[in-house]
Amino acid sequence: MMMKVCIKAILHRDGKLLILQRSNQDDIGPGDWELPGGTIEWNERAEDAVHRELMEEIGVRVTAFRLAYISSFFLNNTTKVFVINYLVEAEGEIRLSREHQRFLWSSDDEARELLVPGVYHDYHQYVVKEQL
Repeated sequence: MMMKVCIKAILHRDGKLLILQRSNQDDIGPGDWELPGGTIEWNERAEDAVHRELMEEIGVRVTAFRLAYISSFFLNNTTKVFVINYLVEAEGEIRLSREHQRFLWSSDDEARELLVPGVYHDYHQYVVKEQL
């Protein structure tokens, strides 16, 4: 079995959550909606990956972040993925990389409808409920 470790960023603006739609040409989950983020490189700290991934994927500069929760899922029969989710503050206008085709500042209802169910479930359980 193989393990993979990723970071994801939870960015809120005016009460809305930033979600991204993967490119239709992507090998994994083409067209799926997700949180910004990606794989931590071999000699990289998770905290450094937050800065790098957000600059690469959406062109913003991280100004503050804190750990929100850790989740995991099976990518396939041989790979388990651990996801370190951070609440993030950032500055700059969103500029998508080629990995994504759209972005949306989503309401909770939109996030529930568009995000992969497991991603929304964890976000709602660990972030939204904490704010109620």
